[in-house]
Amino acid sequence: MLRDVFEVDGKPVRDANQEQRIMRLFTETPRTAMGRAREIADAGTRFNLVDIGNTNSPLLVLAFLQPEYRTHFRFNLAGIEKKLGPTVRTVRFVEFRRPTILKQGANSDLFSRGLMWIEEQTGRVVKTELQLGPTMMPIRITTTFKFDEDLMLNVPVEMEDWYPDGDGEIKGLATYGKFRRFQVQTEERTGDPVKP
Repeated sequence: MLRDVFEVDGKPVRDANQEQRIMRLFTETPRTAMGRAREIADAGTRFNLVDIGNTNSPLLVLAFLQPEYRTHFRFNLAGIEKKLGPTVRTVRFVEFRRPTILKQGANSDLFSRGLMWIEEQTGRVVKTELQLGPTMMPIRITTTFKFDEDLMLNVPVEMEDWYPDGDGEIKGLATYGKFRRFQVQTEERTGDPVKP
């Protein structure tokens, strides 16, 4: 997912070349897939409030549900959150294995914990909260999702982040919309190689 920032504090931040840069990220052949993934992730962090790398991605907590990461966590079912829907179940998660999925500083382990709110009938995640750092004053990143009729899946619509600071706190609010699906077509040809 690419987060393409249009405005910050009500002021436009997109320049005329932004659309071309984004199209290049998705259409030009990369030297490596991991390099291109890093470029896409870095493009979305240009306007972060605090230098926390890519940890404030609205989809980060969803990645923890992938099979290769699930074994790092303990998941516990909690109650129904009726404010979010009649069958939305709260799920607590705590990372307990090293090396941790996320790192801090000079590659130190950064344990993740938090909450997910999941519709029991559909399995759709409707909200997540990621907590990082000290238990008493953790960084908190909360994302709210909504079903998108065109894409036929839940998409992030709002992300709030909160960072304790020596002098108080730093808060951020990002809203998301205008979701687009990039499509690339390829074709494979067999037979004699093309001669120059």
